Amino acid sequence: MPGLIIGGNEYQIPGVKIVNFHDEPKYKIHAPEDMRMRRTRWIRSFFWHNTKNIQTTFKSGKGPDTHLEDRITKLWALDERHAGAHLAVDWDGTVVCMADLLRDATYHASQVNEVSIGAELYEDSNGVVYELQLEQAVKVTEFCCAFFGIQRQIPEPLINKVIPRLLEGGRACVGVFGHCHAYAGKPNDPSDHIFWALRNAGFQMFDFINGTDIVFWQRIQRHHGVTPADGIPGPVTCDALQASGYANGLWRFPEQG
Repeated sequence: MPGLIIGGNEYQIPGVKIVNFHDEPKYKIHAPEDMRMRRTRWIRSFFWHNTKNIQTTFKSGKGPDTHLEDRITKLWALDERHAGAHLAVDWDGTVVCMADLLRDATYHASQVNEVSIGAELYEDSNGVVYELQLEQAVKVTEFCCAFFGIQRQIPEPLINKVIPRLLEGGRACVGVFGHCHAYAGKPNDPSDHIFWALRNAGFQMFDFINGTDIVFWQRIQRHHGVTPADGIPGPVTCDALQASGYANGLWRFPEQG
């Protein structure tokens, strides 16, 4: 069964249908138009987008298979924009992997491309997204956070609010975000349904604008002997947490002890 492509290898996610460019090379987005090779191995954030960039409308259950994998890669290949993402999720929950999550920096969110993974939620011209689609998107997010050591934290629902640290390149910002948090011109990208789905799955909300995440992580770092206690939970912090029994080096939210 196909999986996500990470460092040239394939990783399945239980219960998630994935199609990828190893099995279907036509699904691979192309360099240099829509991606380039990464220069870093510390991937510290995951970004969600909506394909139409409009306010979403939620529908329960499962939507139809729109064959997004055939349409989205063709769209990016034929348009004149430098645009692409690693992943996309169709209405029926199918996930298409169009780039190597580790090796490729896709052009999905400008200044944060180097340090992030980009994923699209399909919506139609009415902004419709489906319950199962969001459930599968959450599973993909959780897998990537565990694999790359991205702490399971999200911004408070601040649509139209840009996080300054993301404008500065995102190197001091760890977590799961939306394009709206990195670019003022995308206020509904990806809208808020995905973030409430992540919150319901146990992701912790922080005020990234006022730095409540930094204060929290400084305390955790000091407790676990991480220096410097800079409030940015990178690989050293993950290693310390893993040594203390935290699976994949991820803090267990809600906060425990």
